[in-house]
Amino acid sequence: MREELCVTIPQGKLVGKEWISTFTGDTYYGFSGIPYAKTPTGELRFKAPEPADNWEGVRDATIEGSDCMQFNLLEYVVQGSEDCLYANVYSPEPPCKITKLKPVMVMIHWGGSAWGSGSAKLFGNVDYMMNSDIVIVTFNYRLHIFGFLNLGIPECPGNMGLKDQVMLLKWVQNNIKYFGGDPNDVTLFGSSSGASNANLHMMSPMSEGLFHKVILQSGHGLIPLWGYQKSPFDRALELAVVMGFSGQRTPIRLLEFFKRKSGRDLIAGFATLRHLSKEQNDVKCETCLFLPSVEKIKEGAFMYKTPREMMADIRPVPTLLSMNEKEGILAFCADMFKIIPKKLGKSIREHLWQYNVSADTIRTMTKTIRSFYFKKKDEPTVDEIINLYTDLWFCEWNNTIDLLATHPDSPPVYIYHFTFDGEYNFSKKFFAKIMPEKFTVTGAIHADDASYLIAYKMFLEETNGKIEYKPKESEIIRKMVSIVTTFVKTGNPNNESIREVNWKPFHPENPSHLLFDEKLSIVDGRINPDRVALWNEFIDCIKNKESTCKPEKTSAKILSDVQVGPLTMSPNQVLQHMKTSYQSFLDGK
Repeated sequence: MREELCVTIPQGKLVGKEWISTFTGDTYYGFSGIPYAKTPTGELRFKAPEPADNWEGVRDATIEGSDCMQFNLLEYVVQGSEDCLYANVYSPEPPCKITKLKPVMVMIHWGGSAWGSGSAKLFGNVDYMMNSDIVIVTFNYRLHIFGFLNLGIPECPGNMGLKDQVMLLKWVQNNIKYFGGDPNDVTLFGSSSGASNANLHMMSPMSEGLFHKVILQSGHGLIPLWGYQKSPFDRALELAVVMGFSGQRTPIRLLEFFKRKSGRDLIAGFATLRHLSKEQNDVKCETCLFLPSVEKIKEGAFMYKTPREMMADIRPVPTLLSMNEKEGILAFCADMFKIIPKKLGKSIREHLWQYNVSADTIRTMTKTIRSFYFKKKDEPTVDEIINLYTDLWFCEWNNTIDLLATHPDSPPVYIYHFTFDGEYNFSKKFFAKIMPEKFTVTGAIHADDASYLIAYKMFLEETNGKIEYKPKESEIIRKMVSIVTTFVKTGNPNNESIREVNWKPFHPENPSHLLFDEKLSIVDGRINPDRVALWNEFIDCIKNKESTCKPEKTSAKILSDVQVGPLTMSPNQVLQHMKTSYQSFLDGK
């Protein structure tokens, strides 16, 4: 056993392995499958995580732990285990040879709080960044019902997935120095839902002091699509009914019902509810069924107010944010293109549900939106729909930026707009699989920028066992890595590799941003300024009227009115049905 591959932490001794970057050829050192919390099964299912136990002897840290249980949207299969709360630590040097602690980057994986993992085979491959003199941590956290079931009782308070993330950050504070990382210099990074989660950590008192910089790619905490759930008990009841529940509709009875089910049965029910939601609800994303939500029990809560209310308590730190050119592509994945133009008002109302918006205001907004976005009212183009939903989902992104940039503590805030369209825009490759063929889109879509920071090996082509990286895309990788890792190390993304631009921190009084394309440039003003101005007017109008509005009832209707029935197939039959239906959709049948 090579001593440089060993490290001892308070839990016990670990032996890791050498990794070779497919991009740079550099050797780095990884310690995988490290338990940071107890296995959340039995009495710990649906509860906040507890610290992991110690172990005897030497633990094999050459193999990653299991992904958390999920319905994999790449392969349409059930995978993972409830025994999944594991971390992976990567360092450019073996721990025994590090003389100075290095900045740390903690990555929260994306996947709509429903799927994905921090494993190297999915969203946690760090090959591109491991010649940058930083320590990187990836990890898994509980997903969908396992991570976000909220029944409003102590036995199931909600937000377990976010509390898993807090537990991981605490583990980093207590252990990262043994791997050569500096616990006083931690950057929290996330893309898509990972960015939304990271933004929520900036607001939650539970996460205070656990990180020092933040990177938010293609997401924020107030995004209505996957950032927050308004009626978690109603969603839980829907799932229970789909799975055959017929008892008294109380939180404790639902909890007993769910705890009796196997993990696979819960995933099968989730897949079925997702399918039914897609068929019945034409204004929401059917993937996002269990999400962060307000906890009724304040003690031990991650979030006891809505994200919009929590914004007042945000703790500003140096922040790097991105928006991609065509974030609104997700509207097509959620079948929202079908609602144009007949149910546009309903969709707008659904996505602004955190506000008390009157019917008259919605009608006015809908009329203005048709005129502003759609040149042909009855036949909007694909790009027009994408622009609308980009703005609808990111309309409060600019308000978040303004709040951070003008905070009395004055932390620097840097913004870039990613528009590069290349062979490695892997997010677009994935979404192309689940969209009708006619909806081909050029440009950078939601989360495409992460493709040039994280090596998505499931999409990279190999020749004779070797990845041949394309020159133009390789240069984008180098620039993205230099920007992100320099920010991790200094809180300022400027560096020698982007010396052609003078990238200044954002300020609302003199706004500017980096345009990240094949050639970098600085653009004065906000991203899409005319569209931002329109939505600022909308939001201001809504806020000004809120004080005179009575609170609306936001809970979903009683389940007796919802047209869903009990599960009539076995879990295996459900999953096979879903897989067959999905393949038929891909085949155009």
